[in-house]
Amino acid sequence: MLARWQNVQAFESQDTERRFTFTWGGEGRHEEGESLDRVFKGERGVIAGFAHAETQLGPWEGIASVRVDHYDDFGARPVFHLGGAFRIAPTVKLRASGGTGFRVPSFNERLFPFFGNPQLRPEEGASGDAGLDWTLSAGTRLSLTGFYSRFDDLIQLSFEPRMGPLIGNIPHTRLAGAELEWETDWGDGLTSGIGYTYTYTDAEDRDSGKELPYHPRHTGRAWSQWRLSPLPLTLWAEADYRGAGWHDRANTLRLEDAVRLNLLASYQVLESMAVYLRVENLTDNRTPELFSLASSGTAVYGGVRIGL
Repeated sequence: MLARWQNVQAFESQDTERRFTFTWGGEGRHEEGESLDRVFKGERGVIAGFAHAETQLGPWEGIASVRVDHYDDFGARPVFHLGGAFRIAPTVKLRASGGTGFRVPSFNERLFPFFGNPQLRPEEGASGDAGLDWTLSAGTRLSLTGFYSRFDDLIQLSFEPRMGPLIGNIPHTRLAGAELEWETDWGDGLTSGIGYTYTYTDAEDRDSGKELPYHPRHTGRAWSQWRLSPLPLTLWAEADYRGAGWHDRANTLRLEDAVRLNLLASYQVLESMAVYLRVENLTDNRTPELFSLASSGTAVYGGVRIGL
């Protein structure tokens, strides 16, 4: 159950070079959860207030926000966020942001059969990032971002020997890395991109020095979309790469890397109706996402999409 109200005030100069937007409001929600065996159950009420300011002054942009959530079971928790950007050239923008975070465990994480943990504690953290956006040409965009985060009581899934899959808290963790994204519109309906979220992620348990489970150092995604003209036909292909990592917190169960290729063809029969054929995991890579659980191989789907 959710109720939300917000108010927005916006001011803008005639040349649109100066603008200011202020948003404020509140929301409330009530949640309930119960395990299948009915041994564990709970409910939670949350009331929140928030304010968000956004401004642009010529080449400068800035945002500032604050949010306070009051939980029945965890009390009042404020979080803050600040960000700024500066356009050093018409095609190049530098940006940076940072803030704090607080997340309570969901009822799914606490009560899910087999690996839910009713004793989970909330996680708290602080993070920041900096990067640049560069428009190389009319159809080509490059983005580079570096990030750093620290968490206390990070809520993390892992596979622990003699216990199986388990969601738990890791007291002190650190994540740092870089992301590179590139996208090009080649013309003639062909668009490609490398969200090589070359997330070189250095994720570490600060107490043990071990790598965090299910946080591979390298991940990547490359995609291409081709809209054929004059046929109302769209072809799309995606390659996902997940590097090697670990299943467990002690770094004894290795998670092997995996490459999966997905394809889609969609034909627009009418303005509001399309037929499609989708192939997932064409490479038939069955490397498990979670230790001891099978991963599906190649799958083919077909169907009709109707817009209302």
